Amino acid sequence: HGRCLGDGACACFSGWTGEDCNTVDGGGDPCFMDIYAAGCTAECSMEDTCNNHGRCMGDGSCACYTGWRGDYCDTVGGGDPCAGDLYSTECSAACTMEHTCSRQGRCMGDGSCKCFAGFSGDDCAVQDATPAASCIAVLGSDDCACAAGFTGPDGGPCSPCQPGEYKAGNGSALCKPCADGTYAASTLATSDATCEACPMDSWCAAGLRNDCLAHGESSAGSSSAGDCTCAAGREIVTDGEGGSCQPCAAGTSKGAFGREACQPCDANFFCVGGAASERCPLHSESVTSSESVADCTCLSGFTDVSTAGPVQCEKPPGA
Repeated sequence: HGRCLGDGACACFSGWTGEDCNTVDGGGDPCFMDIYAAGCTAECSMEDTCNNHGRCMGDGSCACYTGWRGDYCDTVGGGDPCAGDLYSTECSAACTMEHTCSRQGRCMGDGSCKCFAGFSGDDCAVQDATPAASCIAVLGSDDCACAAGFTGPDGGPCSPCQPGEYKAGNGSALCKPCADGTYAASTLATSDATCEACPMDSWCAAGLRNDCLAHGESSAGSSSAGDCTCAAGREIVTDGEGGSCQPCAAGTSKGAFGREACQPCDANFFCVGGAASERCPLHSESVTSSESVADCTCLSGFTDVSTAGPVQCEKPPGA
């Protein structure tokens, strides 16, 4: 039910899944191996029909490897035939149904993908949001099942998985959200491989990305608003927009990264606002929450001898 890839893994034919392609998936065209076309009416094999010089297409015809031509790829067309999964002039393009064509198409002679009905894009990863594409026929039944990337009851209607969700197989299962700390921006996702790690300065839950509060910071992979913190010198100030990290006011400071509030400046220090607090000049003092060096005054027994600028405290002559 599949072909071997270069790393020894299996690339399953449409309708099959699993590491050894032994589980019926129901996705894509539901034909068994070597049976193709609408209603599974056309027989084709790489070995017999295409003479090992091509691959079978969705309509049962042969897509010949480079260097071969004809309906059955039995006529030399110049050059050497490419090995499996290599295509185009001088066998320069690699293509696999599993990876290059997202299991939703087959490789063509130039290395591009020919998408199955209901899929489009260079890698056949875009699922067309139409009723015909979203509800896949079920063998032995007049009913249909919602395709991968869609959810809904058997028989439809089928709704696309929204950003931050995915659904890997056909059927009525619900779309699953990306794990916390990851997100996805696209719709119709068919795998959790679509989910990406949440970027810095944001948090991701239920598959959706949210910005941290204004001027907030977070590490990559954060999963809650509580992971967003303010830099040193800023504190959280709530408002109608959800809050923001604002600079510490004069008379307060915060020296570390975190969600803690700015703290009043200690006695004998002054804080102009932000991360740092500064000690008053020698032989001077201040009360708590002092905002500038001008709040520093000389200790008892000392006199300010400065003529401009910060206080300069000295003992009087003869004292």
